[in-house]
Amino acid sequence: MVFEVLKDAEGELCFATAARTRRSRAVLYALAPWLVYLLAVSVLFALALSNLSQPGWTKSAASLGAWTAAALSPVAYALGHRAREQVEATSSRIRILQNPSWGASRLTSIPVADLTGLAIDLSIRSLGADLLLVALHRDGRRIAIAQGDPHLGQLRELGQRAAQVTGLPLQPTRFSGAPAEPLGPRRSQSEQ
Repeated sequence: MVFEVLKDAEGELCFATAARTRRSRAVLYALAPWLVYLLAVSVLFALALSNLSQPGWTKSAASLGAWTAAALSPVAYALGHRAREQVEATSSRIRILQNPSWGASRLTSIPVADLTGLAIDLSIRSLGADLLLVALHRDGRRIAIAQGDPHLGQLRELGQRAAQVTGLPLQPTRFSGAPAEPLGPRRSQSEQ
């Protein structure tokens, strides 16, 4: 997930899912009906080759499937584009607004007084490992704030900036087998 910073003032940080990320997700959603259609056409083709279906029925089913996929693609695109996260951090609270692809928006507001810190955790998903920026609640809960790509370093920078704004300490990456690296900007050998 790539984020764009909407506001970065002395006492406030606001970032949201970038427009290009939303478009990319929408295109993937729009391709889903066509992938299902190709799978169905493959099954129809196999049935036709083994003489298990009538040729007229196979053609009409394939035609109906193409029209259905064409009709569902814009709907799927709109659902994929709708998904968005926005995070606002101030010295008094962290506010997370999540618009899922389907369903009602969710607003989570966490008072900074209820937190002991922020942390970066690893999140293992079906498509690989991502990083999670989490808020550490006094009762031990880890509340997910944002999820990002580990290769860009953007989530670490946003986490560091959110820690400065809220006045909370930022803990290093959790569940890592390697020693945790500093969360600040990397320095070249000549700078050290």
